[in-house]
Amino acid sequence: MWVQRTVSRCFTALRQIRQLVPRDTLQIQVVALVHSRLDYGNSVLTGIPAYLTHRLQLALNAAARLIYQLRSSDHITDALVCLHWLRIPERIEYKIALLTYKVMNGMAPRYLGPLFGSLICLADGSLICLADGSLICLADGSLICLADGLCVLQSSIV
Repeated sequence: MWVQRTVSRCFTALRQIRQLVPRDTLQIQVVALVHSRLDYGNSVLTGIPAYLTHRLQLALNAAARLIYQLRSSDHITDALVCLHWLRIPERIEYKIALLTYKVMNGMAPRYLGPLFGSLICLADGSLICLADGSLICLADGSLICLADGLCVLQSSIV
């Protein structure tokens, strides 16, 4: 439900931007209106089905196509790289990794600390989180859930 509403609002914003905004401020408006909708609460999207992340990715791709005036048949990867935009699954992983980093270094709000429980850094660079089952675990294997909230975060995203 949230994904459908977000994608719909992103496409509505893109249609309005295309018609009303001059070309020189287009990228600023797209980032302000589309990215803010896609990034809002994306850390809770961890583990959602691929078809939902695909829908969000379509909105991000449409925004990049609007900025660079690309056709739907043109490849989008180069446009995303030039804009320094991550794909939706990567954005979600980045948000989780950033939140974890902030909790580890005391830069996150205090209410997030109990969600992560105890954070233990091992010698090999991996991170063990003891979190009584309330920690969100990534589905792609970068955060491996063992048992009863014991999770190991691989050092590749930290």
